[in-house]
Amino acid sequence: MSSTGEFLMKAQKYVAGKSNIAGHYISEKLPGVRCFWDGGISRGVLAHSVPWANLNTSLNDPASGLWTQYGHVIDAPDWWLNQLPCIPLDGHLCNEREDSDWLHIDYVIYSTPPFENVFKDRVINKPPFKMTIRLQDVKRWLNNRPECFLVDYRFLPADITFESELALLQDALVASECQVYLAYQRKIPTENTEQFIKTELKKIQNKGGKGLIIRDPQGIWLPERVSTLLEYTEEN
Repeated sequence: MSSTGEFLMKAQKYVAGKSNIAGHYISEKLPGVRCFWDGGISRGVLAHSVPWANLNTSLNDPASGLWTQYGHVIDAPDWWLNQLPCIPLDGHLCNEREDSDWLHIDYVIYSTPPFENVFKDRVINKPPFKMTIRLQDVKRWLNNRPECFLVDYRFLPADITFESELALLQDALVASECQVYLAYQRKIPTENTEQFIKTELKKIQNKGGKGLIIRDPQGIWLPERVSTLLEYTEEN
């Protein structure tokens, strides 16, 4: 069992000339809170019974289905949660007004990670989050949930690529309210790639942004730090 796992997929730093990024996707590296939506399978359940809940979270509170990257429950109102589709989502909660009013909080989506990859066997041994996740334990827990929670739930193949995720998300989010939407993605051209991303980074920084996220279209979502997801900031 891997002992170097993360709860969510993490990016490596982009190093110029090290990776061939022609044809990859870029999006803005957004501020806010990294957030995982489990598709609603834990919504309403006491957090202490959820197999992936951080033991330092408020375990006697009900889960919402939204989780931080460290396995803490994110409490949200029902009207806001009702916007979300019955598939796992990985993204950022963003609030330009920097208040706690959910009327002003957007969920910007990057991925729809496969169930079996999210809950694959691994040991998470990070200072804010220490846990052993076993896929069979999660499946056993899920089998005890009322069947109505799984009627519309979509189990994606473990080898789904990022490009296929994008196509699925475009359909899944089309009926969502404006507060839940897909991050704007552009493809890097096959020529002059370095100059292109330097120019794009400069545009983002001039608007006060943090940097760029680079995704391999054939990359697979995995709960670890991967080379198919790169972060490009001024500090690189």
